[in-house]
Amino acid sequence: EWSFAALRVQPGESALDIGSGTGSETRALAAAVTASGRAIGLDPNPGMALLARERTEEDGSTAQFVVGDAYSLPFPENRLDVVRSERVFQHLSEPDRAVAEVVRVLRPGGRGVIVDSDWGTAIMHPGDPLVLQKIMGVMLAHTANPHSGRLLPGQLTAAGLVVEDVGSEALIQDPADVTGPLVQMMTAAAVAEGAITDAQRETLLDQLTGRARSGD
Repeated sequence: EWSFAALRVQPGESALDIGSGTGSETRALAAAVTASGRAIGLDPNPGMALLARERTEEDGSTAQFVVGDAYSLPFPENRLDVVRSERVFQHLSEPDRAVAEVVRVLRPGGRGVIVDSDWGTAIMHPGDPLVLQKIMGVMLAHTANPHSGRLLPGQLTAAGLVVEDVGSEALIQDPADVTGPLVQMMTAAAVAEGAITDAQRETLLDQLTGRARSGD
């Protein structure tokens, strides 16, 4: 809601959603620009783009989808009114190149919103602090741009964009899903890397589950 309010999308405008995934946000952009505008989702995964097209057809949306990456946006200079990107830059080893592409395709006066994670702010509780530190160490090492969130304002400003607003939001895991897919993935990766043992992983998962039930 914050990102869409900041974009101030208007009917008739051209909007790009970088890393569009299943296309839900691109469809929201399409609704905002109406049939007189154009909303395009871009994703590097052909299968994801196909899924987005299928869901869009089911919804009767005018959103369009193309396969491509953030380093080479398939648009001429100064063409787009709006660019949106969510949780893409954390995966980019060269984020400055992607920022330069956003600057290139936006028209003068165009608007952009880039939302991304900062894994350096992640906290897991409870658990052995040393085990938790090793798990987060593996996560940071295996993410191309793990501190993207804190770096974006400086990167965008250096590229010539004017940063009008910076916001943040803490994602707090639902206690009912405290050992859900994200935690399972992070702890399994730490075991695979040899950072922690299977026994340490099981102990941590048991601690998280038990303490969530007791309200901690």
